[in-house]
Order: sequence, then structure tokens, then C-alpha cells
Amino acid sequence: MENNIFVRETETFDVHHRHITDCAGDGCATIDVSRNERGHEVRSLWHLRDEIAKRMDQFNDCTKLYVLGEWMFSFDAIDPIEKDPDGGRIITHEEKEWNEGVALIKTVIKSMSNLQELTWSSTLPFMESIWSALPTTVTKLVLDVGYPIRLDADDSNRPIYLNQESMRPLINYTKLTELRIFGMRDTYQSTIWETVYRNEVENGNMRVLELQMAAPPLVRHEGWNKAKDVQGLRVDLEESRPYRGNVGKGTLHHELGFGEYLDDLCMRKARLAAGLDETKPLPLWCLKLDGFVVDNLPFELELSYIVLLVCGDMCIDAGLRAPKTSSPRNVWNGIVKNATTHCMIDWPLWAGVFDAQGRQLDAEGMVIEEEEPRGRRRSRNRYVGIREKITATLPRNDERFRPVDLDGTKKPLGTVSRLERQKTTDSTDDTHKEVNTLDAVQPRLEALSMTSAVSTRGDSPVPGSSDSFTWLSSASDMKDSYFTLDSLTESEPSPERQAVDTTSVTATLDSAKPTPGELTSYNLNTRSSERTSET
Repeated sequence: MENNIFVRETETFDVHHRHITDCAGDGCATIDVSRNERGHEVRSLWHLRDEIAKRMDQFNDCTKLYVLGEWMFSFDAIDPIEKDPDGGRIITHEEKEWNEGVALIKTVIKSMSNLQELTWSSTLPFMESIWSALPTTVTKLVLDVGYPIRLDADDSNRPIYLNQESMRPLINYTKLTELRIFGMRDTYQSTIWETVYRNEVENGNMRVLELQMAAPPLVRHEGWNKAKDVQGLRVDLEESRPYRGNVGKGTLHHELGFGEYLDDLCMRKARLAAGLDETKPLPLWCLKLDGFVVDNLPFELELSYIVLLVCGDMCIDAGLRAPKTSSPRNVWNGIVKNATTHCMIDWPLWAGVFDAQGRQLDAEGMVIEEEEPRGRRRSRNRYVGIREKITATLPRNDERFRPVDLDGTKKPLGTVSRLERQKTTDSTDDTHKEVNTLDAVQPRLEALSMTSAVSTRGDSPVPGSSDSFTWLSSASDMKDSYFTLDSLTESEPSPERQAVDTTSVTATLDSAKPTPGELTSYNLNTRSSERTSET
């Protein structure tokens, strides 16, 4: 397998860019729950009822499905509240709309007999009921599970998220080459690792597994390093307490903190549950993590065969060490000369390539002595060469590296990391040309292991009638729609309204009719507020 495939995995996964790329090919269908075919904001449920009914036959031959956009509610606050006939609990207006919206999309999925890839990157929550419609032969799943599936009306509308049991059907998907799960608010490790062990991909392993928590772990240990402070694998190993988990549940032991832990015992239990012989390695090439506490234990056996580990901004180094193996993959021979390579470990501000004995190599293939500092700060000319060679193979002008707001809100998948926000420049070149000079990629040297955080739609081309995917809603290259409070009719924004920062406008309903000088319209293209973490 070519190493440039893995080089690209050192970048943040970008739903926006991946969507554009897939739409340029054949068989890609898009359901945007927030926009109609003209690119205007719409009430999501009304939009789905109308469009899906009219275009159902256009999905039949598609192999890829994207569910994108922000859910726009259409209910009236004075609508009567319903109760669940089985449990007697109150069903909120939000839950009722979400359930109907998911049911409509399920009808689309059932009609796609050739479906191979599903990307769900919408504030319409991914629900357990979708598994029953999704064929187990799909090869790629990209899921954002960070939005609530219902609100508990008996507990001040407390958000309820997808739980562990609701993810169990994932183990039936044995043909996956790519699995990415973002925004996790519960640990799904037992299910995820069993899914990987059950993998039956022909002529190869699962290419990439990417897992991102909704919040970083809270740790009490002062000797561990936050991701931004990692400049080498130098956290001391503790002989007294090598295992830091909670009996294989995928979480950190309460004496050490609170949060997700890359759990070696959980992996071993999953191997037994999957019935995989212990002599067979974990069928996985690349592991990308964010929001995990990571130490050396999983890499001594279960993860000893992986060739790339990427740790995002929310990870904690609790004593990570490079894996050792008797069968090096040597996929990094295009970056490190004169040596047999095995694994790359990539942190936000530091990256290293290691041989089969777990020794770090410089760009010329020389072993970096253990006593030498392995960070780029002390010896830039020697150690930064690996990172420069990686970035030289990446495209320069990419919308993934456009500037983003510094308002502190959670950014969706594909935006740049916090470390890069003030360093990026706006790109207007949509050709994504390849470049191979260091000067061209210098602004991106720090962007190799940014946290995967779901992508803003951005500007993407409106396809013509000859394009090979179902266009239920155009990408947002058209002007934003404005709606007046009085008539809810579309109108062009005035210069005064255009000057308003629409990402921070809060509409206040007033009994008095607004004067002409006041803001009298909403911009329904505002992003949803930051998802709050459940404690």
C-alpha cells in the first residue's frame, strides 16, 4: 500500500472536501436537510417530505450517500405535547421531528440496494433505528453521533445521546475499510474493537479507524503531557500501575481522572468475543484518536502492527511507546531513507517515524539515540525533515485551511485546529493542485495532526443536469436567504443586514413592530450553538 495514502491521514478529516471529491465521481447522492435545490434555507421536515417523495427513484443506482446540514425545526411551540404510548414519557416536539426525519431517510437507504458508503454529518441525529435499514455490506461509515437523539422533558429537557447498546449492531458490519465516529459522549470501545476484529475485508485490513470524543479527558496525573506539549515519547513508565483503565470498559480509572482511555484489556475482551485467534494480528492499518488517554500497553501486542497513529489536540500522553514487531510494513520508505520503517506517530506539534524495534529514525534513516531530545525545538535541521517531507506531498490550496472564527465555539468536522487558526490564509483555488516544494507548504507544517472536530458546507459547485448524483439541495454557493418576521417571505438582504455578523445574531421577539432601522429578519444560515457536554 502506497505511503501517500497514509500521509493524507495525518491531516484532519474534512467532510466538505470529501463531499466535493465524491460528487465529482459517479453514484453519489446528497441529502441536505437544511437547503433546497436553490441553496435556500428551508424547514427541514417539509423539505424532506417534498423532495424525497419526488426523487426516490433517483437514489436506486447510487453507491454513496451523504446526509448533511443543520436541522431547521418547523413545529409551533403551541402544538400539543404527545406521550409515548409504551412508556408514558413525554415526546418533545424536537424528538417528534427528528424521528420523522430519520424515518424518511431510512426509506431512501432501503431503496439504495447498491449502497457502499454512508456519511452522516448532520444535526439530525444518527439513531439506532437506522441500523435496520443500512446494509451490512457497506465498506465505509462516517458518523457524527454528537447530537442528542431526544430531550428528557421530565428532567428540564436534558439531552439524551446514543448509548452503548444502541451501537451494538455495528459489529455486524464486517466489510468496512473505513470507520470514523465523531462526537462520542459515551464509550463504544467494546463494540468498536469487536467490529475491527470481526473484519473480513478481502485482500487487506481495515484501512483507517478514527475515533473522536466530544470532550477531552480530565486527568489528575501531573506527569502526563497534553497533546500540545508532546515533543517526543518521553513520559516515564510507571511499573507500579501499568494498567490505567477500569476493568476493560474503555474508561480511565477514577483514581487517575475521568475520560476515555485506549484500553488494552477492552481490546483483549473484544478479541475473545469476536473469536479471533491470538496469533492473528488486529486487522487495522491506521488509528486516529482524539480525546483519549494513550499509554504503551495496547502497542505491546494488540496494536503492534499498525503503521500510523495520529493523536489529536484533546489526547493525553500517559507513556506512549512505539510498537515493536518482527514484520515491519515499511510504508514510510519514501520519507525516511536507508532504513526499514514500520510506524509513524503523529502529535499536533511533533511527529516521528520508528523502525521495527521501536527506535525513532531521522530523515536519513539514522537512529536517534534514546538520550537525545527528540523534539523539533532542540535540533530543527535534523528532526523536522520528516515533517517537511510529509507536507511536501500534500495539496497546498485546499479549503480545509481557510480561516475560521475565533469565537470559541465548537467547529464542525473539517475545520482547522485551534493551533492553526491564526496561521492560515484564505484559499480561492478550488483545483487542489499537487505541489512538491517546501516553500509552498510551509504555512501548513503545523497542520498535520489537527483534531477532527462535522464540516461546514462551504462553497461547492452546483452540479449540472449531467452530474451523476441526486441533488436534493445545492451546496451553498448561492446567497443566504433572509426571512422577515412578519411574512416569512424571501427577500434580498439590505446593506445594513449584510453588515451584521450573522453567526452571533440572537433574535428577540418583541410585541412592538420593529422600526425600519431595526433588524427585522433572521439569517437562518446561522450555525448551531456549541454542543454542551453531559457530565
